[in-house]
Amino acid sequence: MAGCQSDGTTDIVSSGSDSPVSSKQWPGRCGLGEDPLFNPLNEDRFIPDLIDVATGVVTPDSGGTLVISQSSVVIPAGAVTGNVMVAWAMLDRTPPDLPDALPRTYIFAPHGINFLVPIKVYISFDDAGLGQGTPFWTKFYCFNESTGVWEEQETRYNLFSKQFIVTLNHFSRYAFGRAA
Repeated sequence: MAGCQSDGTTDIVSSGSDSPVSSKQWPGRCGLGEDPLFNPLNEDRFIPDLIDVATGVVTPDSGGTLVISQSSVVIPAGAVTGNVMVAWAMLDRTPPDLPDALPRTYIFAPHGINFLVPIKVYISFDDAGLGQGTPFWTKFYCFNESTGVWEEQETRYNLFSKQFIVTLNHFSRYAFGRAA
């Protein structure tokens, strides 16, 4: 059964399970507000296409890092003015409105938070769903809710570490697709 935790998170249930999955919590209705982009977080908090979730508290003095599988989000010191609970979810969901998208969607919360200094996101080729494809044509996109358009983000890749490297200044919904 899902429920509010003392740290402000909500247990969620991953596909095929009737009980909360360890370490899979999402800051939701327990004080951080419902993320409108993460609508599958309904009353029973069942997310059928959830791969994994990482949560943590970011501080002004030390920043913080969230890790899922072989990928990470690194928020440096000075990026926030106070302690902030953050979360990152990786979904096995291809955005239908992003041409040539890879089969992953990334949701970051709190949605819309702007950082004082840029943060880095490192996503392994495997975690991105690249398969045997080439990273050369692949870009990270942010969904702009005001315009309803996916906007290309500066995307680098490291062939040695087999990772995409993206610099962001805010949290939103992101996905990989073919470069415009």
